[in-house]
Amino acid sequence: MALGVKLGLDSSKMLNVINSSTGKSFSSDFKFPNQVLTRKFEVGFTLDLMVKDLKIAMNMAEEEKVPMFISSASFQLWKHAWSQGRGSEDHTAIVKYIEEMFDVEIKG
Repeated sequence: MALGVKLGLDSSKMLNVINSSTGKSFSSDFKFPNQVLTRKFEVGFTLDLMVKDLKIAMNMAEEEKVPMFISSASFQLWKHAWSQGRGSEDHTAIVKYIEEMFDVEIKG
């Protein structure tokens, strides 16, 4: 989404395309239109909790010697946002961290 906005695409239209395809998820159908595009990052499930849960999953995978290629990269992204002091924010606020990297704002 951030790349599309950086390229000048409309975030609401991109979201409609995503939700009309196999990319649709609870997050794209509910979280993005109600929290991200409206900029209402209401705290529910914090970034602290997301990092904790991802760490547990990564540790379990390591114990079982199961490679987690995509999850490892995702965990690093979440962990870095968390290390920037965003732990008490809602997990959807990860978007703000990504926006800073792309120098864009994703809004409706």
